[in-house]
Amino acid sequence: MSVKKTVIGMGFTIAMFTSGAFGQTPQVFLTVVDTVLYPNVSDPTGGQKTRLLTVRMNNPVVHVGGYQISLSIADPSIINFGYSSIDTVPPDTVIYQDCSPPPCQWDTIIYCPDYCHNYTSPVDTAGTRSNQFDNVQGRRLSEIVAQITGIAQTSAGPVLQPGNGVLFRIPLVIFPISDSVPLSQRQVRISFDSIFTNVSDSTGNTVWRADSTATLSLTPGTVTIPFSMKGDCNFDGIFTPTDVVIELGWVFLGSPQPLPSPSVADVNCDGQFTPADVVVELNKIFLGIPIPC
Repeated sequence: MSVKKTVIGMGFTIAMFTSGAFGQTPQVFLTVVDTVLYPNVSDPTGGQKTRLLTVRMNNPVVHVGGYQISLSIADPSIINFGYSSIDTVPPDTVIYQDCSPPPCQWDTIIYCPDYCHNYTSPVDTAGTRSNQFDNVQGRRLSEIVAQITGIAQTSAGPVLQPGNGVLFRIPLVIFPISDSVPLSQRQVRISFDSIFTNVSDSTGNTVWRADSTATLSLTPGTVTIPFSMKGDCNFDGIFTPTDVVIELGWVFLGSPQPLPSPSVADVNCDGQFTPADVVVELNKIFLGIPIPC
């Protein structure tokens, strides 16, 4: 009987490993930064460059020469990893996961000669600790997994000295969500895949991993998509006089209603767009009076 398998990734790296190098004490800490992301009315399906997920590194004592970090999304129906191009030129390797029967287990690595797809994802390193690396590459390995690989500058020694800060940012695509969906269901967990997340030393050896040696600590995060924030009429995540101007247009000039969540303009929650909504908006922006609903 054949076993059904699901392709979830490509590009497997077999790395060298130094066991117990630091006495099972975490030496490097990676964290997905909890964040709130807002779509905007001109790009309701999510832009490739405007909504970025942040990964931080807490690196107290070690010199880091490179990293391979794999991230997974708990609910790809709400958000997904962005990509900028698709490479269909073989060869590639494919990692299979056997889920028949559950629980799922990693299975065979096979050669993929003619049907592989490698989605290239942009990685934002501006102002981050990776901005001087020789190479930082992102790939969306499946609809739920993205992998980012960084290689430090080799000519001048290790670039990443001990210290803390943002390591990189990667784009997320946000899909339209109905206002009827509770906020709790718009909070999506993003986790590190410990199997494929590791950090290298200045000589290129992979020595910090999230396994039994516990030399790499991984902390997942949550991305929250509050698709409609009352009064945030341009969906930029803040309250400004621009929101008042847009509200005035909806109420007095018949401007198109805000998409994809028209109820954002009903700031007094009476089910209508009226001058009363403008008054509530003005009070919020200029007097700091909370929106009542």
